[in-house]
Amino acid sequence: MKKPFKKKPKVIKANQILVEDLEGRPRILLDATDGRAGISITLFSKSYGDISLSINDENHAVVSLNHPDGKSGVCLGVKADGQSGLVLSDNNGSPSITLQSKAKDRKPEIEIRTKTGKKQLV
Repeated sequence: MKKPFKKKPKVIKANQILVEDLEGRPRILLDATDGRAGISITLFSKSYGDISLSINDENHAVVSLNHPDGKSGVCLGVKADGQSGLVLSDNNGSPSITLQSKAKDRKPEIEIRTKTGKKQLV
């Protein structure tokens, strides 16, 4: 009986990897170009915006859903100190509704912004 052939795993080292579809459009971006400033994985749709998983320079874990033009749509994050938050943005990428927990007292806070930018706490 033959011994199974064992292949040595291949390792690819890079600061950034961009995967394109057959039409040359970006589809997946793995980015660690500046490890101190954060790392991210971004999945691009053909026409509906993108989703990004990242850890930023302040060590916050973030999931972002963006509009096709790259502006923020929905952002969900957790900070290194345990605070978490959800931001819903309007068509222009400006925050409309913010829900966050405060690490100290763990009390949730909801902030709603009007079109004029006025903040209202709920």
